Amino acid sequence: MGPTTEIDIRQIFWKQLKVIGSTMSNQREFREVMKLIFEDKLKPVVDKIFPLEQVVEAENYLNEGKQFGKVLLKIS
Repeated sequence: MGPTTEIDIRQIFWKQLKVIGSTMSNQREFREVMKLIFEDKLKPVVDKIFPLEQVVEAENYLNEGKQFGKVLLKIS
């Protein structure tokens, strides 16, 4: 298990922050990828954005396995 941290989840909503998650093979690769993201040299591929109210449809879409890239839920 890697490093842990605690955050006030309300700050994510109040400041409209983004949480980026990914699986990497090691810390060095994780740091390299995050550096590219923050330098705007690497952008995630977003296939489709569903409103939060369509979470069931989003899950069904994922289960079909037709997406190419990320499927997002938008919280309005």
